Amino acid sequence: MKTALIALAFAATGTLVLSTASAQQVRHGSVSKIDEPNGTITIQQTPDGTVGTNNGATCAPALTSAVEGACDGSGFTRVTNGRFRGGYTTRHYGRPTDGVHALQMELACRGYMREPLKPVVQGEWPTPYAEEVAGPMRAVLTRVLEACLRFAS
Repeated sequence: MKTALIALAFAATGTLVLSTASAQQVRHGSVSKIDEPNGTITIQQTPDGTVGTNNGATCAPALTSAVEGACDGSGFTRVTNGRFRGGYTTRHYGRPTDGVHALQMELACRGYMREPLKPVVQGEWPTPYAEEVAGPMRAVLTRVLEACLRFAS
């Protein structure tokens, strides 16, 4: 059975948008989706990214492995099903037995914006998106989306 990947686009906030999942599933038999809310982690001890699959309940192990592989070796740290295991959207839509695969990616802000060097005061947080900071993270996210496309074909 062929899998269809929903069109996804990263915004500065890192939000991926699900569109026409039902129509895609009817046309192609299956849907892959990534739910990536805005990461606001600023504690340096946290990983740069978290992949959440509700402990494997929301997507096929092959998709999890493909996304992990796209992240590994990037220089960024990653954990799977750590603190963030998949929020409402991931858990609601992720039904791999029905051909609907969902995973959540949380990104630390330091991957796409400068963290303040001094205590934060009102009006100075969040700092703006910084293209020069975000470039390496964007490259990893491109590999993640390419891995999803390979899984979906």
